[in-house]
Amino acid sequence: MFILADEIIGMAIAEYIGGTRAKFEFVRFDMKKPGVLKKLEAFADDAIGGLIAGASSLMYSEATDKI
Repeated sequence: MFILADEIIGMAIAEYIGGTRAKFEFVRFDMKKPGVLKKLEAFADDAIGGLIAGASSLMYSEATDKI
């Protein structure tokens, strides 16, 4: 059984924080489930993954804009 609502929540959080690039980062985190994401439940792992993806994409974008 596949749950799509959690994927949508994670993608929405990622895109809200980091834009379209963050959605791709979220998919990468969702497939690999690095670190603590492996230990979290269905909705929590995608919500936290979206938060991490959004933040890391935003930090990368801001860092490259300064170069």
